[in-house]
Amino acid sequence: MSETKINLSYLDKLRGTRINAGESPVPDLTGKTLGDFYAEQKMTVTSGEADIYRCSGTGAYAGKSYVLKYYRRENAVKPEVIEKLKMLNSPCVAPVVSFGVYEKHQYAVLPYYGMPALSEVLAQGIRFSEEELGSYIIPSVTEGLKALHDAGILHKDLKPGNLIPDDTGEHIVLIDFGISSDAGKNTVLLTRTGMTPAYAAPETVQGLFHRETDYYALGITVFELYTGYTPFQNEALSPEEVSRLAAISKISFPADFPPRLRDLVLGLTYKDLSHRNEKDNPNRRWGYDEVRRWLKGEDVPVPGEGYEAGPKTQFLPYGFAGVKYETLESLVKAMLKNPASGIREAGRGILTHHFSLFAPDFEKICREAEESLQGNTDAVSMHKTFYRLMYRLLPSLKTIFCGGREFGNLSELGEAAVAAALSGNAGFMGELRLLQSSFLDFYAGTILKSEAATVLLQKAALQITHQKCSDMQAAWVLGYAFSDKRNIRVGDKAFSCPAELLGYLKKLESEQGFSGYIRYIEDHQKDLEFFSAVMPEEKSRESLKLVLEDLNRAVFGQGELQFKNARAFDDYVGSLLRKKETYRLRKLLTTYDAALKEVSEKVWHSSSYDNLRRTVSGFVRFEELLFSSVPDLKAYFEKLLQENRDTPEFFLNFVSSHNSSLTELEKIPALSPVIGRFRSYSGSATDTQAGITVKGIKYPTRKPMRVKVGEYVKFGSYPQNNDNSKEPIEWLVLEVSGDEALLVSRYGLDCKQYHHQSTDINWENCDLRKWLNNDFLKEAFSEEERERIKISEVVNDDNLAYGTRGGNNTQDRVFCLSLAEAEQYFKNDSERRCRPTAHTRNQDVWVDNGNGCCYWWLRSPGLRQNSASGVGADGALYPYGFYVGSDNLAVRPALRLIWNL
Repeated sequence: MSETKINLSYLDKLRGTRINAGESPVPDLTGKTLGDFYAEQKMTVTSGEADIYRCSGTGAYAGKSYVLKYYRRENAVKPEVIEKLKMLNSPCVAPVVSFGVYEKHQYAVLPYYGMPALSEVLAQGIRFSEEELGSYIIPSVTEGLKALHDAGILHKDLKPGNLIPDDTGEHIVLIDFGISSDAGKNTVLLTRTGMTPAYAAPETVQGLFHRETDYYALGITVFELYTGYTPFQNEALSPEEVSRLAAISKISFPADFPPRLRDLVLGLTYKDLSHRNEKDNPNRRWGYDEVRRWLKGEDVPVPGEGYEAGPKTQFLPYGFAGVKYETLESLVKAMLKNPASGIREAGRGILTHHFSLFAPDFEKICREAEESLQGNTDAVSMHKTFYRLMYRLLPSLKTIFCGGREFGNLSELGEAAVAAALSGNAGFMGELRLLQSSFLDFYAGTILKSEAATVLLQKAALQITHQKCSDMQAAWVLGYAFSDKRNIRVGDKAFSCPAELLGYLKKLESEQGFSGYIRYIEDHQKDLEFFSAVMPEEKSRESLKLVLEDLNRAVFGQGELQFKNARAFDDYVGSLLRKKETYRLRKLLTTYDAALKEVSEKVWHSSSYDNLRRTVSGFVRFEELLFSSVPDLKAYFEKLLQENRDTPEFFLNFVSSHNSSLTELEKIPALSPVIGRFRSYSGSATDTQAGITVKGIKYPTRKPMRVKVGEYVKFGSYPQNNDNSKEPIEWLVLEVSGDEALLVSRYGLDCKQYHHQSTDINWENCDLRKWLNNDFLKEAFSEEERERIKISEVVNDDNLAYGTRGGNNTQDRVFCLSLAEAEQYFKNDSERRCRPTAHTRNQDVWVDNGNGCCYWWLRSPGLRQNSASGVGADGALYPYGFYVGSDNLAVRPALRLIWNL
């Protein structure tokens, strides 16, 4: 073992360490440019999951050095973790400067720190003192973990190798999030941990990770930074055996290990997590709050080493509030019935002095409470200290005290809470609110040890906080939580249950009409909103919400239609749909389109408009006829076949008259067979077209459209080479329909941002759409050519993978393909590959050096509204998308060309 060095200053320890050399079998990326970063050289830092390169920035990142991690395993880092890391702003967490994919492997770019990781310092035989740990390292790591946890991220691999000083040495920075997890619910269950075994908490053996798991690793790290080795270090054991040894063994401290530092390590590595959600339970693993208190010099109880007080001798009589109490139980109950006086007795040291005469164990408990109460003016804090003191003095006590009354259980307290809210007993409600803030969580978790009661109380506390409850409203919430009472008070009128209130409202409407009914709801809207949010039964909440929805009754036009709420409107639409009233449904949408959209969103807060619009857009048209669905149209065709089976002339005329419409409908798989029967019945008697000659000129003069899908045609011109001179544009034919052809450019014609800034945007409002239909349209096509480009109805569907809204449909001459179209018109990824023109390359488009292809934009939204979908250089679809402000994707315009105009 290297000689331990302890006489260096903290910064000298960091600056004087040389990083050990290490080799990696992964191919060298030196000299390559990934995004805005040029890999200068591979660093001699050993990493089990990635190659590390020192990089220089280009563009906006020029003049600075960075570290690029190129991960060996595909999909090594979860995208949701990267997105959350990008939002962090903590000096103790390494920021993610950039993130991308190169040749199917992810890479992340972080700042370059000139000093070594703490593991490299340890490798030189250097150790950190108690003062250095407490002043520099532990505060930084703790704040870094808090920032990660507040963002919903678990680090899951905290160790000296992932702790590095910033360039000032003032902060330790957390790095390496390759195995981090999104922890939106604070707990992660994994089948493969990926965590370094020597630092893994016992729960990780079962694949469980919590915030406390990271703090366990901090405890092991602190031990190692002081001693130079981990507590369970044994080269003869496998990683799995190390984890299991840590789960069952106690840490053995060297003789010179500082006592306070020992308390910290024991607190952070406490194995039992059964009390992890009981903030005031001393037998829980330390987290952020306990470490901060320890750093301030407070004496924080070490879990597992707590003290259970108990009477050691006969009780001496005690005078309280003019009464002498002969037993400890009678005294405790008297003080709990009069907590204000009890707090004064405890804070003034009277209780401490009394127990010092005969019970030193109780004297210690009282003295701790006395010290906490002295100088404390916060009512909640004082009551919290007082209640814990009383129930420590009498651990067998299970009853609750509020308003001078004793309750045998939470159910009795709940009934009293409802009664107080009904009668307006302000005194009781005030004491109940204080009890809820200072004691009930302790009572449920520590005294009752009831998980069910704890959950009910937590839900009630969340409701009280969310609803910003008054004392009376808090009494209703707590009463509903712990009793079966469902009384309601609206204004000055009390009801035994929600059903009685609803009956009263129904009678009110019959007697005073809808206007009188609405006035009552408006006058008592706040009460109704409160009860509709806090009633425990969903049925009761929903019935009250329906009453409130009556405030949003909508009158259509001059009273042609009226609906009490969104549900009534949806029922009406459903009835029309069942009756196949397609024209009435379409008229309903076209007549009230804009107004219905706003009422649905702003008043009803429903999807009624979207549902109607989606329904109507799903109708199928055949000439002047409108059908509610494809099966309905198919049934219509089959009826015609049945009725005219003995009249072949009918089919000949039918196909001749409706050929264009039938051709379009034939693309629908369900209709193709039945339309084929029409064509087969019509026979082959279609007349051959012939020309007409007038004065030597043959008509028609237009050439028939002979272009086929998959061919390339030339139309318009645009700069494509380095000299910026215009050349004919080549287009790939995707679809032919009558005289129309859907085209997409063969090459990436330019490099543009989807939008000039990273903000929530859709196709309808983005810069790329404006550029295509203005600047590009004018530069690429003559006036005559522009006339031949059809104004297309561009459908902007939602992102099918993530549900991101696509926005309104648009009318465009030039557009980008959607995700659905890019999948429909190309057979595979290979066909979707696109090479950029030389002109586009000069615009710094992102090109895969392996195949020379580029990334190109689609118009559909990505994972979020501030991103848009695209196609990769390998031709793969990217529904996850790219930030709309990205300036390195190519534009591949699409248009519908009217061939014979």
